[in-house]
Amino acid sequence: WWRQLEAGVVTWTDVGAALDQIKAELGVNTIRVLTYYDHTFRNSAGVDVWWTDGLGNHNDLYRGYLSTFIDMCADRGLDVIVTMYQLLPALLSTDDWSFLEDDIAHYESFHSWILTLLATKSNCRVYNIINEPDGYGVWNDATLAGRVLTFLSRLKTVGKNVAPRLQAMVNTSTHDNNFRRFPGAPPGRNSVYELTDILALNTFLWADTGYWAGQCYRTQSDYLNTKNVARKPVIMTECGHPSHYAQQGVAGYPIIDEDGTPTGGNVVTTEESIVPQGGIFDRPKGVVT
Repeated sequence: WWRQLEAGVVTWTDVGAALDQIKAELGVNTIRVLTYYDHTFRNSAGVDVWWTDGLGNHNDLYRGYLSTFIDMCADRGLDVIVTMYQLLPALLSTDDWSFLEDDIAHYESFHSWILTLLATKSNCRVYNIINEPDGYGVWNDATLAGRVLTFLSRLKTVGKNVAPRLQAMVNTSTHDNNFRRFPGAPPGRNSVYELTDILALNTFLWADTGYWAGQCYRTQSDYLNTKNVARKPVIMTECGHPSHYAQQGVAGYPIIDEDGTPTGGNVVTTEESIVPQGGIFDRPKGVVT
């Protein structure tokens, strides 16, 4: 929607109305928002820069948008967690990951550019370095995992230098990947858990309906309580994904796979029959700590 904002398709009035609705209907106190260093968002038609060109040149218009958004959230009593990197140029362990070493200076420049702003915002207390760096088999390649952690360690150091007040989180795709240690990473930062100030992960499901065994917040919170020896604050994100009724296990809807393809039959067992919590939108609110 940042691009739509620039084009006038979305207005600040629309953004304000959305924030008001989110707070009123969901009772939230924090909004997570994404910036886009991601290579697919660097330009349109090869002529103009969105957030950055990936070569150390950044678009102050978009940082201004981010500043306005954070201030609008502050006016509504909402904190903001900014995700710095939602995606990287590589995804699978077999992709080209040379940018981790070759382009690190450009990432550090972007990191400093954004965090210098966040340091001035009282409703920014935590920032998200990256989303799911462990996914798609990356953490199954110990050498690559060490390189990724080295890359993230460099960015964490930039953050501590320019915005020492902010706490850093990295939300992993599974609870156990937070604690996996890799010898190729910098000493004292051999795992996501050691690297970060906040223990964070994507929990996805509210209850274990069999759709994704073990991926539910109750199972994961029990695991975290045994592993969180430093007693770091915990943030469990992306709860309730996927949001499709059938994938979340709502009775009467066709059973489908991750691509949305029906696999036969309808859902019988529901989340509510396992962990009674009321309607699909009546979920526990707030951050697990």
